[in-house]
Amino acid sequence: LALGPSAWTIGLGKALGAGAALAVVLGPVVLLSVIPVLLAGPTGAAWARFAGFWAAWVILFATLLLVSLALSAWARTQRSAFAAALAVWLAVAVAAPRLVTMAGVARHPWPTRAAFAAEVTRALEGGPDGHDSSDARLARKKQELLTRYGVSRTEELPFNFDGWSLQEGEEHGNVAFDAAFGALWAKVDAERRFESAFGVLVPTVPARDLSMAFAGTDFHHHEHFARAAEAWRRSMVRTMNEAMTWGWKPGDWESVAGRATWEKVPPLAYEPPPPSAALRAVGSSAWALAASFFAALALYASACRRFARGAPR
Repeated sequence: LALGPSAWTIGLGKALGAGAALAVVLGPVVLLSVIPVLLAGPTGAAWARFAGFWAAWVILFATLLLVSLALSAWARTQRSAFAAALAVWLAVAVAAPRLVTMAGVARHPWPTRAAFAAEVTRALEGGPDGHDSSDARLARKKQELLTRYGVSRTEELPFNFDGWSLQEGEEHGNVAFDAAFGALWAKVDAERRFESAFGVLVPTVPARDLSMAFAGTDFHHHEHFARAAEAWRRSMVRTMNEAMTWGWKPGDWESVAGRATWEKVPPLAYEPPPPSAALRAVGSSAWALAASFFAALALYASACRRFARGAPR
């Protein structure tokens, strides 16, 4: 320092040098990850997801790098600097994410598979309010139909009552399943939001959320696909039940839906959400990761100032 370079120059050089070494390690991995994008058919959305995925990890590594350099500037010996950097890495990358996840599960516990199945069964049998059994509901609906059409038997209705009752049961089940899965998915999202609140202190958590979002493997993409697939299934079931209701004779359980009926069912054409929607779904994680990076930058700047004050003139 006494011979020319300032502490700021040395600090910038150390950061750039360590960053270059990290780039040498990450570079081949990034290049290899281009292959799946090319094989899948590169599109603007695919490249945006690719860029977002790696941006999250680069920011995380830069954050950890700045913290490590700050510790090395404060440490009295090379050994203590290495020990401090290793301790931070183990805490942030190994221990803390697990502890945050455990805290999230404890704060927003999911129901067990048995409890979830029991809740769905209860809703199917007793209705959403638990006071309208499926048999009583169907009997009431049946009587309403007979009264509306002025007949005394279902065989006298101008349509197949069995097909109508199948669709009625389907719609009743839809309400029960929507309520059960809606409550479950709300808990999953609440857990993620709870964990992201620790993102400034544990940047690996928001980096994980962002990378999974851009890769399309997070909970929100699962929910998006599940809803799209379920909407298609319900449309298909409605088409089949309506074909039976209006095309089959009462009491006919032997007929088979023909080609014309099946052609009314469109193929499942799933379109994933755009990258912007994926980012909005984990927006809190993006802010947390950015705050963590700037906090690390401020920490390293403070270490450089301290180093400069203690340098010989």
